[in-house]
Amino acid sequence: MVAAGWVGASAIDSQVLAIELRDHPTLEERVRIIDALGPATIQPVVAALWAMVAAAEAAGFTTLR
Repeated sequence: MVAAGWVGASAIDSQVLAIELRDHPTLEERVRIIDALGPATIQPVVAALWAMVAAAEAAGFTTLR
């Protein structure tokens, strides 16, 4: 979306960006990194509470609090 000009800026995971730049070399001419956070030892995960509860129950955990 940034490269296409639909938005002015966006957050992207560094691994995702690296793969996109590898697969689409001309992309580097249309985007630039303006800041970076990290390094992070693991990728962040965002999930709805209902999904977390369902996953915990499926794994056999009885509490999730």
